[in-house]
Amino acid sequence: MDTGIFFLVLDFAMLMIFCAVIGWAEDSWKQIRAAEQTTISWLATVSLSPQEKGQLLFWPSLIFYLVMYGGSLLLVIGIILFMRKRLYKKADETIEWKCRWQVAGFTVLAVLFILFMGLMYSTDVGTWERLTEGYQLLRGIT
Repeated sequence: MDTGIFFLVLDFAMLMIFCAVIGWAEDSWKQIRAAEQTTISWLATVSLSPQEKGQLLFWPSLIFYLVMYGGSLLLVIGIILFMRKRLYKKADETIEWKCRWQVAGFTVLAVLFILFMGLMYSTDVGTWERLTEGYQLLRGIT
């Protein structure tokens, strides 16, 4: 625990969760687009109720924002707690000290990657608009 293996595993897990949430959001959007087409194979029509469409728009977008900002905050708080009282090396812990700083650097890079890619994805596909539209459909406002 002193070398930071736990935080490396946590970093990779957060990156995988982030990618999975983006995949889930894209899959939900594909379901909506497929349902909006009037004919599918064998001339069967598929339509979504406003409640179903709202769920497909709202929940993946909300989870995306929670993972992007909440996960980043969790990683930053965790690495601050890990590095607290361990900033300076003692005489007999050169390797452990170097490993701690490498783990801290990797965590900072993982957080920056999550925030950068999340902001680019959010801007590109309009997740905030999907979130608000889904919320309005769930509440029955529109």
